[in-house]
Amino acid sequence: MNLKKTILACAAAVWALSANAQQAGEKFVGTMLGVGITKQSTEIGGTKYEDDPTVTLRLDPGFHFFLTDHFRLGLQAQLLRQSTKYDDGDKNSVGTFLIGPSAAFYLQLADRFYFAPELFFGFAHAKYKVEEDNRSRETENNGFGFDVAPLVFNFRATQRLAFSASLFNVSLVHMKLKDSNPETTSNAFDFNLGVNPSVGIHFFL
Repeated sequence: MNLKKTILACAAAVWALSANAQQAGEKFVGTMLGVGITKQSTEIGGTKYEDDPTVTLRLDPGFHFFLTDHFRLGLQAQLLRQSTKYDDGDKNSVGTFLIGPSAAFYLQLADRFYFAPELFFGFAHAKYKVEEDNRSRETENNGFGFDVAPLVFNFRATQRLAFSASLFNVSLVHMKLKDSNPETTSNAFDFNLGVNPSVGIHFFL
């Protein structure tokens, strides 16, 4: 009788684990929301500039599906708001919208708990605003961005609901900058490296 109870308990535990595990074919929608401070460097026309620490607000809505139990793809957007204030009172702000594919690999660490690093690549549109010497100017540019989030953890709370947390990310955004002279353009590379904690919620369909 004890052996039968033990077998039934093990079977129930395996069923509960598989019921809340990621499975091929599953789909979900969700978003990440985060705020952080990053160290940014910008290269324009071959000249590199080191900026003061930048405050970043981030929202990442998306639709995702699992190709296998451990690998998912998705279509994701990123909305970024970055602002930098300098000692002399000057300020820079950038609003960036990106959209493109994302991918993640899920490694199960415990019951319903996963390590899930992510990659994202997207086409970008950015609006820059510079305030200096009591004057301001704005420009809008297009380009692409690449983002790596190596420390993402996911908790599958129920069959329909999951939560995630990201602790750190590295991103690179390339923009084609146009001067007031339409014939004059230059390339800008914005590199961000920093602790950007964010949390997310995901609803499985």
